[in-house]
Amino acid sequence: MKIIMNGLLLIIFTFNISTAYSCSRPPGMPTVEEAYNKSINVYLAFAKTIKNHEKRNERGYEYFSQEIDFEVLEVWKGNKRVGEKVKYINDLSNTCLVSVTNDPPWLEEEPSEKSGSNRPVYVRMSGIWLIYEYSENIYGLERSGRTAPLEYGGAIDLPDLYVLSGKLKR
Repeated sequence: MKIIMNGLLLIIFTFNISTAYSCSRPPGMPTVEEAYNKSINVYLAFAKTIKNHEKRNERGYEYFSQEIDFEVLEVWKGNKRVGEKVKYINDLSNTCLVSVTNDPPWLEEEPSEKSGSNRPVYVRMSGIWLIYEYSENIYGLERSGRTAPLEYGGAIDLPDLYVLSGKLKR
């Protein structure tokens, strides 16, 4: 009887597959307004200093960690102030967190025909990020949500943020 029950459970779990999203990201990107309303802080910041650390986990696998000191450039929501320093520590063994400098690479562009190569082109970033914080516990830059480098998604949000914050009237 126990074998039959285990077999039935195995069949149920095998054929009852649902979609699992990495990094707790729901399907689709939130709108700027949704992300703004759910955030406690929304600001633009520059990565002033970045320290890279090589580490090993308990299984002996090597990974990288980044300690980033951001300087706040503009604030649309929350208690951050222009000029304030904000520290992030990116444990890059977590597949949801991304490097502020794209090293190790997580963002790439298609190679151009001019390059004569079919190898991916790893994007260089300015270090300016649009950051949406959903809690006071800052732990790293995620791929989920609207947090993004300015030149790769962040700039698109700026006009809406000025309107939502009341800094610009339409």
